[in-house]
Amino acid sequence: IVLIGNIHNMNDISFQKLEDNLEREKKVRADTEKAKKKVEQDLKDTQSVVEELEGVKNDLENNVKSTRRLVK
Repeated sequence: IVLIGNIHNMNDISFQKLEDNLEREKKVRADTEKAKKKVEQDLKDTQSVVEELEGVKNDLENNVKSTRRLVK
């Protein structure tokens, strides 16, 4: 009977460890997903800035071309 009680206690401890590990894994996954979403948003923001800067660059290049034509 004592042996059965010890086995039961060991099973309870193992089950608790599994539950604890599961909760830690859930938290890690949630944190990872949150970080992924932040990185994705940062990427979108950066791409928008790059597109805007490319437009400004093109405008400046066109202004330089126009100015050169006028100077000639």
